[in-house]
Amino acid sequence: MPIYYHWHLLPEACKSRFPFEVRRADLIKLLHDPALVDDCFETARLRIVDSWDELEPPTASVILGSIEAMRLWSYFDRDIIKLSETSRQILSVRFDVADMIYEDRHRRIEERWLEREGITERLVIARPGIDNEPHVLAAFSELVMERSRIDLAFVSLARVPETAALMLFVKDRLQKAYEEKRDFLRKLLKHSTFWKVRGEIVLDFTGLNRGERSEIARQIEARLQSFKEACHAYVEDPKRWRPSIVLVSECKTFLVGATMPEKPETTYNWTINAPVGVISVGAQATIGPINQNLRELHDKGAIDIGTAISELTKHVIAETESISSAHKAELLEHLELLSGQAVLPPEQRKQGVVRSVTESLAKGLTTAGALAEAWDKWGDPIRHFFGV
Repeated sequence: MPIYYHWHLLPEACKSRFPFEVRRADLIKLLHDPALVDDCFETARLRIVDSWDELEPPTASVILGSIEAMRLWSYFDRDIIKLSETSRQILSVRFDVADMIYEDRHRRIEERWLEREGITERLVIARPGIDNEPHVLAAFSELVMERSRIDLAFVSLARVPETAALMLFVKDRLQKAYEEKRDFLRKLLKHSTFWKVRGEIVLDFTGLNRGERSEIARQIEARLQSFKEACHAYVEDPKRWRPSIVLVSECKTFLVGATMPEKPETTYNWTINAPVGVISVGAQATIGPINQNLRELHDKGAIDIGTAISELTKHVIAETESISSAHKAELLEHLELLSGQAVLPPEQRKQGVVRSVTESLAKGLTTAGALAEAWDKWGDPIRHFFGV
């Protein structure tokens, strides 16, 4: 897959010579200077570092996951490029699924009240013999209210406290929804009206002067007044408009369907068996959690990391000559912790702990004689998965 560089991430020396997007291979070919291409990465890196605290949590999460997946931590400071507690809380709420439900609501309104007209298929208000404009404005004001209701339903389902930061995020989403629907309605009313200018019906506004366009805009704003007034109370205090039990139940059903993991086509036997006497009683306590975590990894389709942890665990249990019972118990505790971190979303993992435990596991296995070969084979999938 080719790597693309966006125009605003290009160094100043070549920014004016290329379109908005350009492939790395094209840059090298045209510039004959790979070092200048490296400047593109450095420009992007600096933009990430400088604006990290201003990024929306979903955007920060994607960037963080990319840094880990591509093993780029040597270029970033982990004390800076990390998710704040507020970001983690926001990311624990499935706002992405809430957006799917909200857009479905919008689609239903379009199907009921709007139709497409003309060569450009612009949306206009359907007119089956009556004036539907008040009904459309009322439907979209209710849709704006639904924005916060749906979001608060998902906050409830996530069982997180409604902190000031979280509610500010919900309010910002509501404000954005209001502005989007307001702008949508402005265009809709403009296209749905036969405007009379200079005694003629006007459908194309390109020939109008500034005063005529301003008068049309003023009339549109006047017709939008009921929508603006209805939405004002929602936007000011979204917590007042709590979701109903029915809506919460609907969101829960949708959430389960949207997040159901796909089962891998191949079934892998990762179950760990440790007969009594093979490992100590203390070490036995790690086997149950490891098996549970392996089942979750299997359901998520995380084959490489699941196989690596399963195989290493089996090798540690089976080894009886090169390690003591206490050493074996310690290695199994490391594997239990790594399996537990593996099932978490990337933004929730304790990366410092993962790195420390991975290094301890590597040291413990490579100094155990017969287990060194197992680490040589299965260590890389673990390091690659966690980005350490």
